[in-house]
Amino acid sequence: MTIDLYFDLPAVLRLAEHATAADDNLPSLIEVAAGQTSGAPALTWVADSGTYLMSNGIPALLTDPHDQASNVVVFADGWGPDSDRHALGASAVGHDDFVEHLALDDGQLLTLLQRAHACDFRWFVLNVTTDQITFRVSQDQRR
Repeated sequence: MTIDLYFDLPAVLRLAEHATAADDNLPSLIEVAAGQTSGAPALTWVADSGTYLMSNGIPALLTDPHDQASNVVVFADGWGPDSDRHALGASAVGHDDFVEHLALDDGQLLTLLQRAHACDFRWFVLNVTTDQITFRVSQDQRR
């Protein structure tokens, strides 16, 4: 079972640049379990009502500076808050709500996003299978 999730690349790059430039970063569950109170820069991939990416940078990237719960998110194309969560759950994403971190601290993912954006790539793609998550960039959205 596999699914490709397409995210708007320029919007994802904005999130990645925010996370890497932030004063601090929210720790992942693994970092919390290791006793860390601060995390490494990451894109945070979430599945709850739809599936989306956000920055783990602190202070948060907000759509409304007066509303601390207004995080900027980038939904996967076709998997927004009003999408069929049951259909998404029937894919490799699964039915459980979760938060996963896509590390940015080695610079490779950020560099990929920056170079792809400079070459007019349109999509950041997460390929999700039942046992792994990989990513790529794409100029076209092919399902």
